[in-house]
Amino acid sequence: MLITSLTLNVMARRVGILIGCARASPFCYCNRVYQLMRFILGLLLLCVYVRTLQEGFTCIRIGEPPYVKGELNVQLLVKGEYQRIDLQNTYVQNRMDSSFELVINGTEWAMHMNFTKYHQDTAFVLRNLEINRGNESYSADSSPKFMTSLSKIFVCSSHFEIPLDNDASLSMANITLQAFNTQPTTDTEICPRDMKDNFPVTQLTGAALGLVIGGVIVTLAGVAIRKHFYPENKHVDL
Repeated sequence: MLITSLTLNVMARRVGILIGCARASPFCYCNRVYQLMRFILGLLLLCVYVRTLQEGFTCIRIGEPPYVKGELNVQLLVKGEYQRIDLQNTYVQNRMDSSFELVINGTEWAMHMNFTKYHQDTAFVLRNLEINRGNESYSADSSPKFMTSLSKIFVCSSHFEIPLDNDASLSMANITLQAFNTQPTTDTEICPRDMKDNFPVTQLTGAALGLVIGGVIVTLAGVAIRKHFYPENKHVDL
């Protein structure tokens, strides 16, 4: 989550202006409350935008029912340099009841992803992964990369990295994936990284709502006080 010290300083200045303005005029206070609310909502949208933006990734859409369907964004890093990845086609091979291999082909590369059933055939995992690029190949270890119930859609918007051999790595982001069961469903399983990354957003949203509600209450109180005292002040001036 990107919240810089500059952003915090701007917020502090606006709160200070708001307090000073409230002492001078309730009407000015109402205007400042509105401006602060706009600023907070804009900050929330900025945080969400920074979190979901994935530059340099290639979007791969997969439609191979009844085995697998979904979408993922990938980026290949070899010896510190990002490699161009394009997409030509996808297909499934080595089809078995408890496993299959998804092949994703590009112009000069191919990625092989092995999916297997897990936990007594109640879940699926992405286990083996290999990328062939020209005369070079890059492989991941056989540990599960993620696991999801067969009845749910795996969802992970966060950016995570899969280490490969030969000084390479594959980054993934914005994943929605079903395997072994591609029937339409609304049940999703959120990856742990998304839950962790969402925690600051939840806190910030709660704080923003608290400020907005508090600002509305104080604004209404200020307007009521002004209505109460304004006729008396007007009578004294006459």
